[in-house]
Amino acid sequence: MKKLVLHYISFPLLLGALSAPSFALEAMNDNELSTTTGEGLGVIVDNLSIHSADKGQPGGFEIILDLNETPGQEQFIFSELRIHKTGTVSGSADSGGNFGTIENPVYIGDLRAIDVYSGNATDPGDSTVSVTTSLRAEFPGSSLTQVDRSTSVQQNNPAAYAAAAAQFESNLSAVTDKFTAHVRFDDFIAANPMGLQDNFRAMIDIEGLRFYGTYTDVFATQGKGISLAGATGLYIDQVTVSTSLPTADSKQNASNTDDYVTTPIDSRLIFNGIDVYTTLGTRNQPLTFDNVTDENGNNQLQMEISPLPASVGVAPKSNVYVKSIYFGEKYNPELRTGLRDGMADDGTPENYHYAFQPDVGNTIEIKGIQVQHLRITTMDI
Repeated sequence: MKKLVLHYISFPLLLGALSAPSFALEAMNDNELSTTTGEGLGVIVDNLSIHSADKGQPGGFEIILDLNETPGQEQFIFSELRIHKTGTVSGSADSGGNFGTIENPVYIGDLRAIDVYSGNATDPGDSTVSVTTSLRAEFPGSSLTQVDRSTSVQQNNPAAYAAAAAQFESNLSAVTDKFTAHVRFDDFIAANPMGLQDNFRAMIDIEGLRFYGTYTDVFATQGKGISLAGATGLYIDQVTVSTSLPTADSKQNASNTDDYVTTPIDSRLIFNGIDVYTTLGTRNQPLTFDNVTDENGNNQLQMEISPLPASVGVAPKSNVYVKSIYFGEKYNPELRTGLRDGMADDGTPENYHYAFQPDVGNTIEIKGIQVQHLRITTMDI
């Protein structure tokens, strides 16, 4: 029995250009072998680290999409891909993180028997199901469910919320390290009527990224072709979007404050405490891919999230929580909304309240997203 170990992965040219040695199969010891179940292919990722140099530097990485018949005029460029363990320096010897355990590996190709709804979706009394075989893939922590982080719960029962959040953190930490990621996007558009080239640049830094509750079932549905049911859960400490390139001063400031992000503070938009859970089809209401023929005999691709069976009543909900937002710096004087009780009005940053930074709860909540029925069909244009 072997386990997959990813050591140092470098991206000097394109995504597929992996430096050697980039991965290895290592023999599992007796204790590891005794806990395996033989279900599908389980993968444990040790020392995962992906590193590229900055754009334009030796060892850099780029994917370039030309949007015009004339190369180099209108382009979308994806570069600076880095993924490593949070708290380490990208490209360093200790930057690898672990993803999965023997009990909670990355599952690939696990065959399972599942019950799929096969009744009349419009009949509230019809809950007929059929047994089919599913090809399952899942990430470590797939059994974990989203914590109700709503502001109302945090306000009404803070002790219960704190306990649930702490238990979730403990369970998630047992199966995966936190990861930090960095990517850069550049968009170059041909000259406008003023003779100036329009361009857009964005650097995205993600700190403390982990997956939970993430899985996919692939199976066949009678009369509907291939079907998918799955969910994705993401818990992220902080996401920073920047539009300015790092400078000597901003790099020095990041070093002084032990900040991973090196772009100027005034170019940043920062989202903190992000918890996203989304479902894309279920066994009762799968996402299907099928071929259909239009009135002219043309073959078209149709993607459909099936109608929600009336007997099910309520589909699984997708929720998004964002605890706070910083516009530039955390304690931006322009965003002060009032003085905290008992604090002196002496300019000390911590003495004030700030917009988009609630003391309890979230600044953004998108709750209870449900799809009753969705159909997308391609067409000739």
